[in-house]
Parts: sequence; C-alpha cells; structure tokens
Amino acid sequence: MNTVLRRCVPVLAASSLCVSLTACGGDSDTATEVKPSTSASASASAKPTKAKAPAAGALYKQVRDAALSAKSAHVKGSFTEDGEKTSIDLSGTTDGKNQEASVTIGADGTATVRTVAGKYWVKGDSTFWTKSTGDAAAADAIGAKWIELPPEEAKGMADTTVSTLLKELFEDSDLGKLEAVLTSVKESTLDGAKVYVVTDKVADNGSLVTSADGKNRLLKLTGPKDEPGELTFTEWDAVAPFAAPPAAEIFKR
Repeated sequence: MNTVLRRCVPVLAASSLCVSLTACGGDSDTATEVKPSTSASASASAKPTKAKAPAAGALYKQVRDAALSAKSAHVKGSFTEDGEKTSIDLSGTTDGKNQEASVTIGADGTATVRTVAGKYWVKGDSTFWTKSTGDAAAADAIGAKWIELPPEEAKGMADTTVSTLLKELFEDSDLGKLEAVLTSVKESTLDGAKVYVVTDKVADNGSLVTSADGKNRLLKLTGPKDEPGELTFTEWDAVAPFAAPPAAEIFKR
C-alpha cells in the first residue's frame, strides 16, 4: 500500500482482553503523488469543465487547514496488502474523547472500541475473541457484550483519534508533494456533488478528492491500481455523540 494510506490506517492489536490501537507507519521514501485508480474513476471520474479549478498547492493547504480545525469526522475504508484485507471505521470527535473505532484484519475478526468520558469499552465478534483469548468457550461467554478496559489497559489507545490520523496524514511527505507542479486538479462529481480530483500527471498512484463547495473538505483518498485501497471522509463537524454502553450490554469479568 502506498505510504499515504498506510500511515493513516489504524491497526487493532489484541492480547487476551487488552486491546490497543496504534497508527501504521509507512516504510517508503519514494515520492508518490496521487492519481485516480479504476475504483476512483467509477465514483468520481474526472470531467473537466470550463471553470478554472484551483491550483493544487493552494487547494492542498485549504483542505489541510479545514481538516485539522474540524471538531469531528467519520473515516472509513480498507486496503489489501500481501493478500490480506484490513478495514477501518473510525468516527467521533477529533480529540478522541468521544469516539468509536472498528477494525477488521484479514481472518482475525472484527473488534470495536468505544470511548466516552475517559472510559474505554471493547466489543468483538466470535472470531476476534477466540483468537485473542485462545479459548472458544471464553469467546462464547463474552458473546456480543462490551468489556470495560481498566485504565492501565486503555493507555495505549489514548493517541488513536481522528486528529492523530489527520496529523499523520498531512505530515506525510508523499501527500505534501501535492503542492508540486506535477499534480493536476480537475472538476468532477461525487454522489451528485461537485468535487475536485487531485492527480499525479506522471504516475498512477491514486487520487485525492475534495469538496468544491468552498468548505474544502477532504472526501476521499484512493490508492494505486497495484495495491488498491480507499479511505472516505464524511460527517465533518457533524458526528453524533456516542453514549456509554448500557449496563445490560457490559460483560462482567
């Protein structure tokens, strides 16, 4: 997967009942701007109009400033690397004080962590709990209930927030190359709305799609054809707050 997407996809790692979320780091120093992949073309095909689109550098700065100043957002997507698919669904306040994050890694099942008022709860499917605990009976006992994590087990998740993800994204040197003259900005439509599609004029390294309504919202990042992946960004400053799980849905250890 290209560095831009790899850096901003959190990975869920679990050991017994201790769950931690950490941001992935890229290992490539190769400069890669972005260009629409086949999947991007299907949903946001570039269709130039007579109106002049903004310069890539100016648009990038506007999108970055809007994202980093947001109070909440919803990030969802997946990518496949080495034949294994990883999916993420992270939604909530950008500071992480009220959020929910779900991650599925290959055949390891799905786990969700909810954060409300400084407390963390984790819920997983049968596959996740069986592999995490090594005990199918324990997984069956937990079922679909939440488990509240003690403070010492929750420490590793404090930095897994929408804000952290966005900072990782916009500090990525590859994405920063969008300010270079080798990138192109064209008008298109996405779900019936006018958008800007930022592409690399030379290589096929994916695309960046932003709103063209004056709010300069980041809407989508798409990876290259050889390592497909996509992240979508919605509900900017509009994510409804999460409530703590009700007592009846919490597993008693």
